[in-house]
Amino acid sequence: MRYAKRSIAVLFLPLSALAGPPVPYDNWSAGGGTISAPCPSGYTCEENVNDRGILQRILTDASGRRHIQLIIHDSNAQGTLSIESFVNATENSAQNGIALKQTLTASDAVGTQLTVNALINTGWALDPTSPALRMDQTLTQNDRGVGFSSTFRYEVDRAAGSEGGNTTGTFLDIRQDLVNSSVLTDNPATGQDLYAFVLRQAGGDRVTQGGSVSLSGGRMGMMGGGGRGGTLSWQAGDTVQAIWVGQLCEGCQQGGGMGGMGGMGGGGGGTVTFSYQAFDNLSDTAGDITSYSLNSTDPRSWADPPFGAAPTLQ
Repeated sequence: MRYAKRSIAVLFLPLSALAGPPVPYDNWSAGGGTISAPCPSGYTCEENVNDRGILQRILTDASGRRHIQLIIHDSNAQGTLSIESFVNATENSAQNGIALKQTLTASDAVGTQLTVNALINTGWALDPTSPALRMDQTLTQNDRGVGFSSTFRYEVDRAAGSEGGNTTGTFLDIRQDLVNSSVLTDNPATGQDLYAFVLRQAGGDRVTQGGSVSLSGGRMGMMGGGGRGGTLSWQAGDTVQAIWVGQLCEGCQQGGGMGGMGGMGGGGGGTVTFSYQAFDNLSDTAGDITSYSLNSTDPRSWADPPFGAAPTLQ
């Protein structure tokens, strides 16, 4: 993913390099219900809560700045939850905000796995090179040979100010994949059986310049395509959205594959190929533009930026 105001190298710098928590996250360990955390260099540490699965202490640096650090950790056969947060406790300080990291992992006996990560840096902890809020979620499942995965990423940028200031930009990325769905039908695929859905939305400072994207449309014809088509334009700071659906089901017959779409696509031999796209500027009153094809799976048009690299079937 590329942003004009950010780069991957900057996004993954330690948060403490500019703001973020007063000391790096994860400098602790947990075992047998006990949380152990060495006192960071340059700080004095005063523990006021130390019990099973929880540790709270006050960190004071050489300048007298104080932060309350809270660590919570719980783990069992189904998963693990950990939370680490820092709150400014300096006397007579008007700086509000919080630095927080939360991680949840869970699984079950039938192969479902869930991972959720949240990172918050607001107010005094605001890092101008990273989102004030970043949430990531990944869910994977496998049932009778059918694989499903879902990823969710949401980022919020905020201006400097009390409690992190006003929101200046957002980015949303949702993807869902379904593999081998045709095994549940009477006509399972003889080759690859893939289906994907992607929604991306960017707004505010994540749309740094104006642009446009075009889609062909019209009625279904010899080229196996259709939709409203047209050209969508936007200005810097608008909120824009892209949707793509792609399917490939090799050897599928009528009724096979995701959604009973088998036999519709081109390519012969019962192979299904399908793609659908829609672009919309949510900051204006004009409608979206759409296009679909029965002869391809990948997006027919794309715009990077603001939507990042074009998605493909995996």
